[in-house]
Amino acid sequence: MQESSGGDKGCEWDLILEEFRSLREEELGKMDKQYKILALGVSGTGTLLGLAFQYSLYPLFLVLPLIILSFMSLYHWERLSILNAAEYIRGLEGHFIKDYPESGWERWLKKHPKKCAVYAFTELVSTFCVFCIYLLCIYGILASDFGTGSFIFIGSLRFRYLASAFYFLLGALIFLIFNYKNLKECLGLNPVE
Repeated sequence: MQESSGGDKGCEWDLILEEFRSLREEELGKMDKQYKILALGVSGTGTLLGLAFQYSLYPLFLVLPLIILSFMSLYHWERLSILNAAEYIRGLEGHFIKDYPESGWERWLKKHPKKCAVYAFTELVSTFCVFCIYLLCIYGILASDFGTGSFIFIGSLRFRYLASAFYFLLGALIFLIFNYKNLKECLGLNPVE
């Protein structure tokens, strides 16, 4: 009976180590995916923005902000997935490495919030760059002459002001919601949870 419980303990540790490894791999994969989303968002929308200005594809300005917000959302959800995995790993570290409180990457980061603030700052700068492209799209709505056509109301100054104001408020709200924790971490107001 003793041997089987020892064998069960070994299987339990193997399972825990495998889960730990898979979570680490998932974190790395999510980080890679996050930066691919950022690269695609910046380059893709930057290209579309340039085409809209160069070839007078002004109606594209009305769609681009929504595309940018979707990229910002995808980027943010990947970050949340990384943070969830990190929190779970921190729990594993705390449960299984009780005698060494400084051991484990996630616990170490929690005890050194200034080190973690670098990640928050990177996230903040990255999303701010995307937000700047978003603001260029809003400028495109204001500065463009949509001309006359079947949808003449789109070309009216009132519509462009309303659309620009709506997009600005929506984008600023989403940017602040997504980066609230990052801002607090960068300013040292809220240590990493």
